[in-house]
Amino acid sequence: MKTKRKKYNYFSNLKYMLGKHWGFDKSYVILQIGLTPLEAAMSVVAAFLPKIVLDCVENKTDFSQLLLKVGLMSVALIALGYLQGVLYNKSWQGRMLARDIMLHRLICNKVMSMDYNNYTYNETRVLREKAWNAIHGWDGSVARFIELNATVASSFFGFSAFTAIIVDCNPWFIPILVLCYGISMAGWMIFQKWKDKMKDKVAEIFLRLHYVTYRSKDFSNAKDVRIYNMSDFLMKKIDKHLDEANGWNILRNNGHYINCMLEDFFKFGVSLGAYIYLIYLKLNSDMTLGDFSLYFGAITGFGQWLSRLVDSISEIISGAHNVDDFRNFLDIEDKMNLGKGEKLPTGKELPCEIELKNLTFLYDEAEKPSVDNISLKINKGERIAVVGVNGAGNSTLVKLICGLYSASEGQVLING
Repeated sequence: MKTKRKKYNYFSNLKYMLGKHWGFDKSYVILQIGLTPLEAAMSVVAAFLPKIVLDCVENKTDFSQLLLKVGLMSVALIALGYLQGVLYNKSWQGRMLARDIMLHRLICNKVMSMDYNNYTYNETRVLREKAWNAIHGWDGSVARFIELNATVASSFFGFSAFTAIIVDCNPWFIPILVLCYGISMAGWMIFQKWKDKMKDKVAEIFLRLHYVTYRSKDFSNAKDVRIYNMSDFLMKKIDKHLDEANGWNILRNNGHYINCMLEDFFKFGVSLGAYIYLIYLKLNSDMTLGDFSLYFGAITGFGQWLSRLVDSISEIISGAHNVDDFRNFLDIEDKMNLGKGEKLPTGKELPCEIELKNLTFLYDEAEKPSVDNISLKINKGERIAVVGVNGAGNSTLVKLICGLYSASEGQVLING
C-alpha cells in the first residue's frame, strides 16, 4: 500500500476537532471558551493589588477605604480562582472522556472496518501506531488540541494586557522582550521540526516493542515459549527494542532540556536589565511606589505570558502534526464495497457453487501477481485442497474467495 499522507492546514484541523468534540460533548467546547479570559483576568487583578495598597499608604488614605479596596480585590481574586478551579476540573474530565471514548472508538472502528488488504500492510501499522501515539502523548496530544487553542488565546489576552501596562512605562521594553523570546521560540520550533522528522522511525521502534512484548505474554504462545526454550531469545529482542525506545526518549529529553535552559537564560537576562532600569527610574524621577510595584510586576507578568504564549504555540504546532497523524490513519482509502451487498445463499441454495474467472491479484509494489489469471469451478459439495510452497499464493487465493481481498482482475462467483 502506498498511502499519500496529507498535510492538513491548521484551520482544517481546528474545524475537524471542534466538530468531533461538539458532536461528542458540547459542554467541553463551551468550557474552553469560558476558561480563555479567566487566567488573564486573575493575573491583571493580582498585578494591580500591590499598586492599590501602596498608593493608599503613600496618599495616607483612610484605613476603612483601604480595607474596602483590598477586600474587594481579594474577593475578586478568590472568586476567579475558585471558578477557574471548577472549570479546569470539568475540562480535564471532559478531555479524558473524549480521549477514552470518542478518539479510541474512532481508531477501533477504523481498524475493524478498513479493507483487510490495507490492514495487512506494514505502512498501515505504522500509521496506526502514530495515530495511537497522537492520542496518548502529552506533547501536543490530539485530546488536548482544543485546550491548546484556548491556552494560546488566554496567553494572548494576558500578553496584551501586560503589554499595555509596560508601554505606559517605556515602549522600548516591548521590542527588546519580544526579540529575546522570539529567539527562544525559534529554538523550540527547530526542536519540534526534528521530532516530526523522527516520527516514522519512532513509531516503528514502538511497534516492534509492542509486538514482541505482546507475543511474549500472550497465553496462546505460552507452550511454544517453554517447549522451544524461547525465553532467552524473546528477552534479547525485548531488551534490544527497549534500548532503542530509551535512546529515543533520552534524545528527546535532552533537546527539551537544552531549549528550557536557553529560554531561562534569555528570561533572566531580559528581566534583570528591565529591573535595573526600573530602579534607575524610581531613584531619578517622581515615579510612585505604586507605579514602581505595578511596572515591576508587569515585567515579570509580561515575561511569563510571553513565555507561555511561545510554549503554547510550539505545542499547538506539535498538536496540529499529531492531528495530521490521527486523520491520516482514519483517512486511509478503502476500495472494497462495504454496502448492503448480496443476499447470502440459504436452504436449497447450499452448499454453494464457487467459480473463479480469470482471477488475478497483485500486491501493491509487487512485481508479479500472487494469483495470476486463475479460472476454477468448485461444484456443490465438492471438496478440494489448495497446496503449494510458501509464497505461492495459497492463502491469498483463499482470502480472495472469502472476500477479504478485492481482485485486481477477474471475478469470484457464488452460485453463478
